[in-house]
Amino acid sequence: MQVTICRLRQKLIQHGYRINATRGVGYTISKGGAA
Repeated sequence: MQVTICRLRQKLIQHGYRINATRGVGYTISKGGAA
């Protein structure tokens, strides 16, 4: 059970990192466009 939770948490962290990276890129582009 704990192994499954560990794997699930790892997947969530990876997915969250991907979302944050995409948001960061979009934010940088919009910031540069606004400036």
